Amino acid sequence: MSSQMGILYLADTNHVVAAFTRAAEPAQVETVPDSFVGAGYHIRPVPDSTVTSTDRADFVVSAKNLKFTEVVLDPAIVAAPRSYYMDTGTPPSPQLISNPASGLPVSGASPITLPNDPIPSLPSYALLVQLSSSSPTQYSSGPLNASANTTVYLSSLPPGTYHVLLCVPGYPLKWIDVSVS
Repeated sequence: MSSQMGILYLADTNHVVAAFTRAAEPAQVETVPDSFVGAGYHIRPVPDSTVTSTDRADFVVSAKNLKFTEVVLDPAIVAAPRSYYMDTGTPPSPQLISNPASGLPVSGASPITLPNDPIPSLPSYALLVQLSSSSPTQYSSGPLNASANTTVYLSSLPPGTYHVLLCVPGYPLKWIDVSVS
């Protein structure tokens, strides 16, 4: 087995979504996410306690919204990759850091209020939104306010209850259901 592991992470927030090893390194080393995910990577998160839907979420992240790197193998990261984010700005770079905060303090109400940026080097959030597990995933991202909470409005969506995967640096990924009226 290789002493390296592959890491797929969100380009906007650096959340790790997958970590994997290989039996041996290929002759032609892959350097882009497309090599591993094709049209998109499926994220099937564990529902938050606020999720009442019986419909399982199946968020699909396009390869253009992902980055890939290889780092030294760490079995703890392979076992729980979504507990980490990539720190690409601090030497030695890149390195994997455990998400310092526990749960993201948000509710299933629209608009969504995100806490101010806990990691100044990662000033963006990302949202993955879908009406049901069989509907396409809408991906959006934006800047986090460094000094106050950031409000995200979903009012442009038709009325309904949406699965939302919240991606805020410093917090683990969080799935909530949000009602839009």
